[in-house]
Amino acid sequence: MSQDMESLFYQRTRLQEENKRLTEENARLKQQVRDYEEEAYIPLAGKRIAKLKHLLEPPEYDEMGRRFELEEK
Repeated sequence: MSQDMESLFYQRTRLQEENKRLTEENARLKQQVRDYEEEAYIPLAGKRIAKLKHLLEPPEYDEMGRRFELEEK
């Protein structure tokens, strides 16, 4: 009987350690996902800002900007 109790205690301890490890790994992976989403969102935000600037700037400035971009290439 005491051997069964020791075995159960050992199994419980192992499961608790495994649970802790998995909880930490889960938190790390969730942070990686958040970081990836932020990195992916930044270019999208930049494109949205560029579209908004395009709507707000006068057409003549837009034409000058295009010429400048073509000259740089």
